[in-house]
Amino acid sequence: MKKLTALLLLLSGTLAAQSDTLRSHYQQNSVRDSSCGKQPCVKIISVTVSGGGQIYRTGFQDITLFREAAPSSSLAFADLSQHGNSMFSGLFGNLNSGTMKGVSVNLRFGCQKKFSETRFGIYHSTLGVSTQNYFYSDRIAIDTTPVPGGTLVTDSVFNSSYSFDWYSDVLAIEAAWIVRSNPARIISVHSGFGMFFGMAVNGTIQNSFVESSYLRHSGTGDVSTSYVTDFTTHTDIQERFRAPGLFFTSLNIPIGMNIRLGKRNPFLRHVVLHYEYQGQLQILVPSGMDVQLRTASGFNAGVKWMIHPPKNHHGGKGKHNHKHHE
Repeated sequence: MKKLTALLLLLSGTLAAQSDTLRSHYQQNSVRDSSCGKQPCVKIISVTVSGGGQIYRTGFQDITLFREAAPSSSLAFADLSQHGNSMFSGLFGNLNSGTMKGVSVNLRFGCQKKFSETRFGIYHSTLGVSTQNYFYSDRIAIDTTPVPGGTLVTDSVFNSSYSFDWYSDVLAIEAAWIVRSNPARIISVHSGFGMFFGMAVNGTIQNSFVESSYLRHSGTGDVSTSYVTDFTTHTDIQERFRAPGLFFTSLNIPIGMNIRLGKRNPFLRHVVLHYEYQGQLQILVPSGMDVQLRTASGFNAGVKWMIHPPKNHHGGKGKHNHKHHE
């Protein structure tokens, strides 16, 4: 009986110890497994105010675009058979530019890796949808005058030009995934992938037709003089129309650099100078017209405010002096 009682006591003690061990192991695993759950669902990393511009190729469409966009225009339906489209000349065609300014917020969701961030922004830009220029020139030699060292040639020049411009103000939102180097360093870099989605809020089409003539005097031989006289404008017609609606999408690859202004100063440690280049593939969808596809380059600079700046670790020299902390 005593042996049986001792065996029961030993068995109950062993089961109790195993139960405590299993309970402790379960609690540790639960803490480890729920560590991500204790992180905030959304953590704001920084807020950036920036401005810049875009350079893009335009003018490769023909006059059909403006005939569809402004059907009441008399200039768009003029006879242009004698006029050449100057936008098609040159290796790169017509380079145009626009402005851009906006505000963006860098976030991190849940257990998103610390080397990556998600960026959302809202921007206003002035966008050139298309620019067309058609030009005709006629030159007739009317006089040749001998002068010491050569001759002075006088030409009568007649110019006729049509210009068509479509500009729109665009409001767009950005969504981007950003990967970057250690923000604790004075200079850090980033890249990633992003998209813009927007629409035109105010579009304007401006057309013009100008005819002019003048006398051009130029020397030959040792005579290097050249000047213009009797400039006269014969025709000057201007048109202005409200442009149709426009949807805008852009696929972007950002490449940027950030420069911290301070590590110890309570204010400057939050401030970062921000520079970024964006290679863009822009998709323009005018209402009721063909989709326009073009490449562009965007440049912007601004000031970034770090919500949780990396801490400056004091101590001896070593690789742990600038630990990544957010």
